[in-house]
Amino acid sequence: SSPSGVAERIRKFSDLGARYYITESSYSSGPNGLGHFQASRSLWDPNGEQTVEEMREEFLRKAFGSSKDAMEKFYQLIDGANNPLLSDHLIGGMYRALQKAYAVAEDEAVRKRLDDLAAYTHFVELYRAFADAGKSARQTTFDDLTEFSARIADSGMVTTRGMLRDLPVRN
Repeated sequence: SSPSGVAERIRKFSDLGARYYITESSYSSGPNGLGHFQASRSLWDPNGEQTVEEMREEFLRKAFGSSKDAMEKFYQLIDGANNPLLSDHLIGGMYRALQKAYAVAEDEAVRKRLDDLAAYTHFVELYRAFADAGKSARQTTFDDLTEFSARIADSGMVTTRGMLRDLPVRN
């Protein structure tokens, strides 16, 4: 999804008189961490002074410190508003942004967040391999994807339980 789009819709609904907002999300901080932050801020104070751009800046600054510029690029790449195409170009851009972020990271907590997002990026890479696999490689790529997802389940980067429940049925 588009994190800024979510925040803007919440504010618009509030301006139209809405007082309740029901949504569904998952424990998937890799693709959704920024959106969850912006949505929670917008829901807490829909008519607040802080713009969605300022919320984004705050998230990046607090989560990534000196790595925030590189991570801005990472989040631009995966932003649904930019219609990212699951491709080598996207995955390579994600890895390059992380590499730049690691190069300037000054804090162990930031490096841990980067480690988690590197795991998420590898998940995206494995998912792409699975999605593109022909019949002969389908089971192997599925096994690689689900085994890796299970290993990173505690990180909260992807919705492992939901994926493990739904993916075999759909494929």
